[in-house]
Amino acid sequence: VTFGKKGGRNSSIEENGIEIECKTIDSMLDNQRVSYIKMDVESAECQALEGAVNTLQNYHPALAISAYHFSEDFIKRYSHRYCNPNFSFYYFP
Repeated sequence: VTFGKKGGRNSSIEENGIEIECKTIDSMLDNQRVSYIKMDVESAECQALEGAVNTLQNYHPALAISAYHFSEDFIKRYSHRYCNPNFSFYYFP
């Protein structure tokens, strides 16, 4: 992934920037049981969840995701796609 380091809140994933290595949650955990995942990944929530599919489906961890970049309905639908069907969603405006 290329990362534009502008400093502070203006840094982001961009086409032109420095190259950084990224790993998926699944590859970092390597089938280790996990009960809680917290993330604030600045608009990369969907990509992060895609990289955690096996972990989400096998262990059903609680998720705390800062997802104010997306609508509540979008995140709710996306999360149900990979999580326990009994998953509860809480929205804090």
